[in-house]
Amino acid sequence: MTDAANKPQTSGNGGFRFPAFEMMTPGGNPLAAQAKLSQMWLENAVAFNQEFSRFACERLKADARLFQTMSECKSVDEAVSAQSDFARLAMESYFAEMPKLMEQAARNSASLWTAVMETAKTQPQAAAKN
Repeated sequence: MTDAANKPQTSGNGGFRFPAFEMMTPGGNPLAAQAKLSQMWLENAVAFNQEFSRFACERLKADARLFQTMSECKSVDEAVSAQSDFARLAMESYFAEMPKLMEQAARNSASLWTAVMETAKTQPQAAAKN
């Protein structure tokens, strides 16, 4: 898609139109195309946020366990050992979570792009008008 397809143009009645969105729906309805993509984006954002929130909750619970453990330590060595274990487990947890979030973000982007391209393929007459 060219940059020109993404720039608003004026219609004969003085309103604006977006050719890139017009080619995504029968009859060139840019609001329907935008609504469809917005709905998909929101669904993807919810899925990503659910995974992120699950991970954040897990980490907060680990923080609480650390504070409990630290309050029960009888020596500095015990406290250092507890903090070291916590730090090691936290790093392992973050390193395990990072690929999950990256994969989710990649799936989200791919699903949106696929929807745009599939819709555009089914609308050659709208694309030809522009």
